[in-house]
Amino acid sequence: MIRYVALLIVFLASSTARVIQPSQTINENDEDSIYIPPHHRLQMAGQPSIPVKALRECAKNNSAACPSHSIDGPYSCISTDCICDGRNDCPRGEDEQKSVCHYHRVHMREMEKQRKLLSMMSESSQNDVEDLD
Repeated sequence: MIRYVALLIVFLASSTARVIQPSQTINENDEDSIYIPPHHRLQMAGQPSIPVKALRECAKNNSAACPSHSIDGPYSCISTDCICDGRNDCPRGEDEQKSVCHYHRVHMREMEKQRKLLSMMSESSQNDVEDLD
């Protein structure tokens, strides 16, 4: 997970936009900022900058912001479950682009490894407690 976050930050930092951490004070009107939500969900890496305000609105609902404008307004939010699900959910299909799906799959594999590791650690600690009884 740490490698994934570091890779994403390096990738985003190498672009012209600035990476804004969740704890930083930011200017809501700064179009050149990239907001990384507290839960570090992938926000369509490699896509044009999305205003911080739009990213925050989507992050509140545990969603990802589409970089293209929608009929309903400037930016639409899609469920993170919709990223790389084989259907175009963003107006221009950015959620199904190869570059987005590559990083999404890497992220999901890393998250699964972390879940398995935590599960094994939990089982191990429960067995240790049972041995004490």
